Amino acid sequence: MLADRTGVPSMLKWALLPNGVALIAGTLISLLLGPPGAAWSFAVAVAVVGVFFALGILVLIRLLAGPAEFALAAAMGVYVAQLSLVFGVLLVLRQASWLHLNAFAAGAIGATILWQAGLVEGLRRARQPVYSPPV
Repeated sequence: MLADRTGVPSMLKWALLPNGVALIAGTLISLLLGPPGAAWSFAVAVAVVGVFFALGILVLIRLLAGPAEFALAAAMGVYVAQLSLVFGVLLVLRQASWLHLNAFAAGAIGATILWQAGLVEGLRRARQPVYSPPV
């Protein structure tokens, strides 16, 4: 299976793990120390970022089934689309009356950084070459 050769399952696992921890820990900290609505805002931001990036990984699995020449362009396209869509959703949610902007921003930025770090760690642990073997 292609996904097993690319290290994507490992990447997905290691990206979801820190985001799940951040969702739980950040929400509890926001609940205990933040103003009313901070915990909900933090949780929504982490969840939105996690959903969009997880869907992007699933799209990437499909795209990697295509020609290897387009793999890097496809990956960059997916990443740009993910960030653009997340940014659009965040702009729409910004108008919500229940939203605490500082907690929301902290959740979104933190989840994005953790997601990227998790992808790198997942690829490292998969021990997969990031190039095609010579022909």
